[in-house]
Amino acid sequence: MNRVALWGRPVINTRANRYKVGTQRVREKKGKESSLWLTFATAVILSLMICLTVNLRASNELSEESKKYQLLSEQANRLLEENKRLREEVKKLKTDPATIEREARKLGMSLPNEKVLVSAN
Repeated sequence: MNRVALWGRPVINTRANRYKVGTQRVREKKGKESSLWLTFATAVILSLMICLTVNLRASNELSEESKKYQLLSEQANRLLEENKRLREEVKKLKTDPATIEREARKLGMSLPNEKVLVSAN
């Protein structure tokens, strides 16, 4: 009884040939198992790499947004302080006679009974 082996050659039924055919089957099974493990390991590694990339990107974006928030917060505090100072200045310009007189003199104004000296230059 002749069988055809994997490469198309007839195989004679002997114990040595049976052993060879059996070891080929074991090797084929091991090859399939190792290729399955290799595929699984590759998929796991790729998944981990994708997760790591996404997390690193999110972390970078978070740190950049945190820096922007801090800068904007500082700028808002400066503007609030400047706004407070300007409101106080406006209040003084409306109510404080000394401040009103000082600003009027900057504009070249004087009191009605006051003599103004003008330089000849």
